[in-house]
Amino acid sequence: MSKTLFWYIIKDLLRIFFMASGALAGIMSFGGLLRPLTEHGLDAYQVGRMLSYFTPAMTTYSFPVAALFATTMVYGRLSADNELCACRSSGISYLSMTAPAMVLGLVVAIVSIMFLCFVVPVYTLKVEQVVYSNLAQLVQNAIERTHQIELDQLNVYAQSAAVKPADPNYPLAQRVELTGPMIVSYAAGVDSTGRHVGFPTEFWMAQYANAYIWQTGDDVYLEAVLINSSKFSRQVQNAPHAFVGRAQFGPIPFPSPIKEDAKFMDIHRLKELYQYPEKSRRLADLVKELNREDQERKYLETVADALASPEASFVFQNDTETMTIYRGDASVQLSDRVLIISSLTAGHQIRVVRRLRQGNQTESEDSAVEMRLSVEPRLADQATDELPATPAMAVVPGEEPRNTRMEINVDGYDVLVQAGEDEAAHKKFRALPFMVPMPDKLVPCEGHTAAYYDNLGGRDAVNRDIQLRLKVQRAKLTNKLQSEIHSRASFSISCLVLVMVGCALGMMFQSGNLLGAFTVSFIPAMLTICLVVTGQQLCSNIELPVTFGLCCIWSGNVMVLILAIVLLTRLQLK
Repeated sequence: MSKTLFWYIIKDLLRIFFMASGALAGIMSFGGLLRPLTEHGLDAYQVGRMLSYFTPAMTTYSFPVAALFATTMVYGRLSADNELCACRSSGISYLSMTAPAMVLGLVVAIVSIMFLCFVVPVYTLKVEQVVYSNLAQLVQNAIERTHQIELDQLNVYAQSAAVKPADPNYPLAQRVELTGPMIVSYAAGVDSTGRHVGFPTEFWMAQYANAYIWQTGDDVYLEAVLINSSKFSRQVQNAPHAFVGRAQFGPIPFPSPIKEDAKFMDIHRLKELYQYPEKSRRLADLVKELNREDQERKYLETVADALASPEASFVFQNDTETMTIYRGDASVQLSDRVLIISSLTAGHQIRVVRRLRQGNQTESEDSAVEMRLSVEPRLADQATDELPATPAMAVVPGEEPRNTRMEINVDGYDVLVQAGEDEAAHKKFRALPFMVPMPDKLVPCEGHTAAYYDNLGGRDAVNRDIQLRLKVQRAKLTNKLQSEIHSRASFSISCLVLVMVGCALGMMFQSGNLLGAFTVSFIPAMLTICLVVTGQQLCSNIELPVTFGLCCIWSGNVMVLILAIVLLTRLQLK
C-alpha cells in the first residue's frame, strides 16, 4: 500500500474515531451523573467537578466502540463508492487495505491500557470523593429517601433529617438533626437454615437527636446525642423500657463511604496487593477488628475466672474510683463477647459497688437478679464522655494509634438501686461507662498480624471462625485484583480485535450510512464489553473458581477474533 493511500484512509479513520469517541464520552459522562444526582443530590459546583473527572474515564471506555464504528464506517464507504474495487484492481489485497485500521487499533489499544492503568483509577477515585465530600448531606439524603442508614451491625432509622450548622462546641464535626430516631443494634447469629444473619439485640428511641460526624483520614466517626430517649433489650424476656432522658450513643466507627476498591488502584498498587494482600486496607481493618475482639475476649475471660474463684468478686479500678462486682450464688457464662451473670435463686444476689478511692466512700450499691458485662477497647482520647472538637488521637509520629483503655459497660435486670439512704427498684438499668487502664498483657494483641491468626491452630470454634473470616476476605481480595488486571488488559486488546472485525464488516456491508454502520458495529462491541463485566462479577463469587470468571473476561475477545479471522479470510479468498 502506498503512503498516499495509507494516509488517505487513516485520516478518515481518525476524524470519525475522535468524533465518535467525543460523542460517546459526553453521553456516558452525563449518564454517570444520573445515579449520584438521584441518590445523593449534588449542587452545581459538584456537578461541574464530576463532569471534568468523568471525562478521562468515559473517553477511555468509549475507545473500543468508537474504533469499531470508525472502521466500519470508513471501510463501508470505501466499498460503497467502489474505491475498494479500484484498489483491488491495482493489485492491493484486502489484508493490505486493513493496515491503516490495524495501526489505529494498535495505537488506541496502547493508549487505552496506559489510561486504564494510571489515569482512569485516579479520576474515578476523585469522582467518589466529590460524591462523599459532604457526609452530613449524605446522611440527610439517605434518611429522606429510605428513612434508614445501614452500618456494621447497626441501623439508624428516622422520620426525617436536616443538616444544621456546626455546633460551636464541636466546630470540626458536621451536624444532622434526626426527628423520631430509632437505633437498632444487631448481633451475628445463625438462623434455622444455617445462614449467618444479624439478630436485633437493643433498641434506642428518642424524640429527636443530634448526630455528629467527623473524619480523620480514612476513619469516620458517628456520635448521636438523644433527647427524651428510651431503651430496651430483646436479650431478656419481658424486658421493659428504660427511660433515660438525655443519652449519648457512640462514638462508633462509621464505615468510610469511599471503600477500598481495585478500580481506584493503578497497576503498581494492584500488583503490590496481589503479592502482599496483608497491605490491603480492608484486610488490615479486619485484623484490627480481630485484635479488638481478642482483647475483649481475654479480658472477659479474666473477669469470669475471678468471679468463678472462691472470692467470687472482681474489682475494676481507675484513678478516682473502684467498681466491684460480687457474684453471690450466680452462674457465670461467656457468650458472644458478653459475660452473663445470672442468679440461680430468687433474690438480688449479684451486687455492684462503686467507691471513691480517696476515703473509700461508697457512691452507690446496686443489686440485681441478672447482669451482663461487656467491654470495649478505646483510644486514650475516646475515654471521655465529651465529643472532641477534633478527633485527635494520641499517636506517636510514624506509629499506629493504640488502645490504652477498656470501657466497662454493665447492664442489670430486676435491679435495686441504693444511693445513700434512698433505695429504688428498677426493672433494668445501664451503668455509666467505667474506664479502666488496659492490662499490660492485652497490649500485645494490638500487634497481631494476619499470619498470627492463620497459625492459631483452629483448636476451638473461635479460632476456626477467625481463620474462616480471614480466608474469605483474602480470597475476595485476590479474586478482585485478578479480575481487575485481566479486565483492563482484555478491554484494551478489544480495541485492536474490534478494529479487525470492523474492517471486514465494513467491506462486506458496502455502505457509508451512519445508522447502518452503528447497527453493524454495536453487536460485537456490546458482546465483548458485557462478557468483561460478567467475568468481573463471576470473579467476585468466591464459591466459583476464579478461572471461570477470567475465561469469561477473555471469551469476548476470543470470539470476536475468530469472527474477524473468518471474515477476512473469506474476503481474501474472493
